Amino acid sequence: MIQQTNKSTNRQTTPQELTFRIRGMDCAGCAQSVENGVARLDGVEMCRLNFTTELLHVTGATAADDIIKRVESLGYEAVDPTDDSDETANQEPTNHSFWQFLWQRWDTRLALLGALLILPGLLFNELLPFLGLESMWLNLFSVAAMAVAGYPIADSAWRTLRINREISINLLMTIAAVGAVIIGAYTEAGLVMVLFAVGEALEGFTAARARNSIRSLMEAAPQEATVLRPCINCAGHMGQDGYTGGPCPFCGLEEQRVPVASLEVGETIVVKPGEQIPMDGRILTGHSAVNQAPITGESQPVAKEPEDTVYASSINGNGVLQIEVTHPAADNTISRIIKLVEEAQAQKAPAQRIVDKFAKVYTPLVVGLAALVAVVPPLFFGQPFWNPDASTQGWLYRALALLVVACPCALVISTPVSVISAISNAARNGVLVKGGAFLEMLS
Repeated sequence: MIQQTNKSTNRQTTPQELTFRIRGMDCAGCAQSVENGVARLDGVEMCRLNFTTELLHVTGATAADDIIKRVESLGYEAVDPTDDSDETANQEPTNHSFWQFLWQRWDTRLALLGALLILPGLLFNELLPFLGLESMWLNLFSVAAMAVAGYPIADSAWRTLRINREISINLLMTIAAVGAVIIGAYTEAGLVMVLFAVGEALEGFTAARARNSIRSLMEAAPQEATVLRPCINCAGHMGQDGYTGGPCPFCGLEEQRVPVASLEVGETIVVKPGEQIPMDGRILTGHSAVNQAPITGESQPVAKEPEDTVYASSINGNGVLQIEVTHPAADNTISRIIKLVEEAQAQKAPAQRIVDKFAKVYTPLVVGLAALVAVVPPLFFGQPFWNPDASTQGWLYRALALLVVACPCALVISTPVSVISAISNAARNGVLVKGGAFLEMLS
């Protein structure tokens, strides 16, 4: 189930808090489109989506199903943020190269295919006319590259315009590319769309690497533990005194290696010298010096004895400890630290809020300015609207060039990625930062 305070997915009458993980976003513009689309639903009081963490937080009297359908109608996917079995969640790049990342999703594969299609035009479009050869086929390659790489971009632009009634950056680039084809600048049309598609994929790759930097904190905790459990279906005592299976009443507790997720509160785990403590708990037997630096940052080991508390990811010293589990794996110390860091990443810094406001008005302003550039000189000053010859550029061409160079994606993505990278790096080094606003206070 999607995380929510009210489990019903029917129409709600009281406010509830819902959390989703949004898949398929490549840039901050995608996140803005989803956030605005969900905010338009009836009953939504607050909607906040952080591109770098992929977490969408919604407060209001809106059903989870309605939110999921709205996200899907915009071309993205909303999933349970706690579902580790989600296959897409495991596709984030860790040590993968950018090219491996491009091959993981259909839209990034189209960007890669478009890049391959544009290569003949870039390599030979100037050479063939010099040799007196026809370049028509190369123009077709350029148009094909524009269509292939630009399909996800145009589709997103149309969805945003139809559902959110907004002019997005994707619409800006689609108009520029189609206009370039109309005026005969085929290679430029293909190149612009391919570069934009690859650029968005690069933004997605950068944000995914930043997300993985915080997820790597989980790797600090062991994934298995040694637990004391009774022998099950003991073959050596089967049939004795009516024993037919299940926990054996004749055998004592035995050590078993199990995933930490299967441990329950109250079970007893055994931690041997030099091992990491897998779960938060209370020492039942044993004495040791425990290195708590991964959790508390203390440089010296701390002496532990029965009834003392120990934390997951701490390192046991030279004693054998039997520990009673006091918290499930999803609520141990390291999990709570990760949750706090993700909440800190979701808090926008003042600079990020300024950039978000800037992006909302910037794109419509650029489209309007480009329209004026294309129309005013021909109408009032007698300047050429179309390209009059190969050596002269008309004002339509200049307006399309303005649309291309005015794309603010790099500015919009720079602030959130910088914030999440700083918070993640600080967390890996034992420093917890409450949010981006506090980072700016340090600068």
